[in-house]
Amino acid sequence: MYNFEKMEHEIIDLIEDDCILLCDGTEKNISIILTNFRLILLDYLSDDYREVMRISRGMNYLKSKEPFLSINLEDLVKVEHGDYDKYILKNGNYFFLKTKLLINKMYKI
Repeated sequence: MYNFEKMEHEIIDLIEDDCILLCDGTEKNISIILTNFRLILLDYLSDDYREVMRISRGMNYLKSKEPFLSINLEDLVKVEHGDYDKYILKNGNYFFLKTKLLINKMYKI
């Protein structure tokens, strides 16, 4: 399950769960959502579900992924291909991401 809000007139083009973000030399499994306006990176922000279950006294707890980075597609300048694709933004920041479907889908938008 994903916990995020769509913008007005936003259409989801792709949801991919088997993505790997390279962060400080460590691989992290994440999900991505590609829309006609933005690329959203999602993960479980609260990893301590046992504590949530303890506090809620046995109520059903549905774990959901939440956005930790949302990028407007117009801010994405370039993608350099490699083992991990390097996504470069207008402000000079970048991140490394390995996906199976994202690049092909982005070219169609």
